[in-house]
Amino acid sequence: VEPAHTGMTYSEMLFTAGKWSTSIGNLDPNYLTNVEKMKGIKHFVEYLSLLEELVHLGNSTVREWALAKVEEAVEVTKEPEYHDEVSQSGTWKAPKHFPDLSPADRIKWESPYEKKFRQESVSYLRAAMKIERMGLDSTYYRQRIEQLQEKMKGHIPRRGLIQKLAYILLYDLLNMPHPNPELKNPALSVDDQMRNVFKRSSIAARRDLEWFATPAETERLYWLTHEVFEVTNLGRREWYTGNDHWEYALEMTRQIMRWKMEEMREREHILSVDHLCEMVMTYAMFYRQDPEADSITGPRGQGLVPDSMNASAPMPTLPDPNDVDLLFEAINMILERRNEDGSFGTMFKNRSPRNKVNMQLHVTSVCLRGMSLISRYPVIHSAYFNPETGDDVKHIYPHMTTQWYTQDDVEKAREMLVEEVSDHVLRRIAWVTDESKAPHAAKVRRIATLSDPSAIKDEHILKQAVGPSHYARARALMDRTCSGATVDSCGV
Repeated sequence: VEPAHTGMTYSEMLFTAGKWSTSIGNLDPNYLTNVEKMKGIKHFVEYLSLLEELVHLGNSTVREWALAKVEEAVEVTKEPEYHDEVSQSGTWKAPKHFPDLSPADRIKWESPYEKKFRQESVSYLRAAMKIERMGLDSTYYRQRIEQLQEKMKGHIPRRGLIQKLAYILLYDLLNMPHPNPELKNPALSVDDQMRNVFKRSSIAARRDLEWFATPAETERLYWLTHEVFEVTNLGRREWYTGNDHWEYALEMTRQIMRWKMEEMREREHILSVDHLCEMVMTYAMFYRQDPEADSITGPRGQGLVPDSMNASAPMPTLPDPNDVDLLFEAINMILERRNEDGSFGTMFKNRSPRNKVNMQLHVTSVCLRGMSLISRYPVIHSAYFNPETGDDVKHIYPHMTTQWYTQDDVEKAREMLVEEVSDHVLRRIAWVTDESKAPHAAKVRRIATLSDPSAIKDEHILKQAVGPSHYARARALMDRTCSGATVDSCGV
């Protein structure tokens, strides 16, 4: 599969999406909740999530612009009204259609008061975490969270598995005591608490594709994606619930990705691209520095995002290099559904302008995050985006500064290229030996072909190893047809 190169840097893609998000209307959570009658805090978090990608992964210009937008947006969290909306106290007034109930009746599961709190509580904590992760003050926000701890004690045990995983993660990231009385041993590590809850996950249950594809009120694929999201903290922690869970979840992610792409070809619906973006994002989070190590006892790396931004860590490689064509196919479909204004989703043009906030903002935020995470792998980034320049590449993609195609000297670049392609050939031989279902005679022939010293110059192997966007330069290096002493003279 040929990757559809965007012709831009990743920072450019981030910036256009950020500009779009600031143009779709008033995203003040109080306004969205009380005037537009939307899930205000949920959409507020989607907006912060989108901007956070820019703050952490954009070039210096994009980071500065985005942080200013975030600072402007979070001013509302410094006022009581925002927090009163969640705690249902102080300045908050119940909507007219809410019945007048006693405190005991208000916390019953079907009460509109409890339903409102269910809709907002996870997003409320997630917003605080994101504000802190972007380096902004959250002193008052923390005070208001602490005032909710008693309510959370009775609330969390009644939530679903995904929400329980989210609460464990968020309280840990906020460095606040978890109020859930279900956790009998508060001395347990966060990893142990997660593993305990994870026993009831769809991953632990080994659900098959048919189960995930069965229509439900909430798409069942979200079970798998969000179980992975919370366990890995969106790619900021390595997998730690067991190698068997990791292997199953990776394979099921592949199967759901293929199913979704086939569905999109036959009959695409408005959230199809969101589902595909979720699957690509999920795939990215299966990164492990050493897949052979025990994911429970270790050793473990820091996770995809930290490792990809640490020049001293190994350069991130895909969980399975043989999945590159599957990922190219999925990413190509996602990028086909990216609009000129930077948003994602092509089915919103003739819908209500409200859909830009209550639906397309979510789709764009998810797709941007999916592209961010999968592009932490240099093999994906170089296939779709132009390299960042100057000091920005050292901050955003430090491993890219050590790639063969960034070297000035032709001989040094050729030496590094040969090593990279040779590693690819060895991985292919290992796959043929251990996993291929071909007859033994066919395996022997294929291994013999790959073992030939000339294999590293084979067009198919070379293109597969370096990606189509770097093929011409790699071909020139291998054939020693560069016109000068620098890599810039190759393949032009």
